[in-house]
Amino acid sequence: MPENIITFIFSFIILLIFFGALDFLLFFLIKRNVKWTLIITAGIVYFAAVYTGFYLLTKSPTEPDLATYITTELNNNLDTLAAGEKKMGFPEEQIQNDRKFYDLFYIKTFPSWIFFTVLCTAFLNYFVVRLYAMRRYGIRNEIPSFELWHLGEPFVWIFIAGCAVLLADSYLPFRWIYYAGLNFAFTAGGIYLLLGVSVLSFYMKKFKIPGLLQFLIYVLLFIAKFTIIAVALAGLFDTWFNFRKIQKEGHPWK
Repeated sequence: MPENIITFIFSFIILLIFFGALDFLLFFLIKRNVKWTLIITAGIVYFAAVYTGFYLLTKSPTEPDLATYITTELNNNLDTLAAGEKKMGFPEEQIQNDRKFYDLFYIKTFPSWIFFTVLCTAFLNYFVVRLYAMRRYGIRNEIPSFELWHLGEPFVWIFIAGCAVLLADSYLPFRWIYYAGLNFAFTAGGIYLLLGVSVLSFYMKKFKIPGLLQFLIYVLLFIAKFTIIAVALAGLFDTWFNFRKIQKEGHPWK
């Protein structure tokens, strides 16, 4: 049997075991009627534990570790992007600005992108297992409608702490503290962007905006930078102003 096929079968079996164990964990928590936010958190912790174990097992003193390899590849992509822009005749100032943007929001914030990927994967597995548990065993695990998602005030301190670190850049003793603050702020900002979309979705449904127009609004939202910032700020300030007037557990509006 060709080596590539053996490698594919082995990788497929590993993935089945990995996601099978994750789904078993989620099903166990759903069966115990654990709150959905804690179930998602358990899924994220599971990912972190497995990834950490994989990293430690594959780490070699003679070869670059996984983090170094990923950073090198991302920097190579950045060089390729800059070379392509230069070949197309872009101004040097724009090329440098694009390099800074890519470096700041893709390379330096790569841990945040990993977190978002893990979060989305945990959510997807939760919804699948939740649907299976409900249809097969009649077990219900209540989760509020997306239009009613919200966060408590304590979470905002993660965003504030990250921003405070960024503002104190010139006073930091170690550079890694700046990058840690950047990722904290970026991650919290991404979550507040999601909550801002939740606020927007709430009002579009409340005022019965047609589906096609809703789709166009969502598309336009992610085209312009200022609209992304505005929606993220709406999610942030909803923490204090409660724009949707929902109660702590997210009851539907009247």
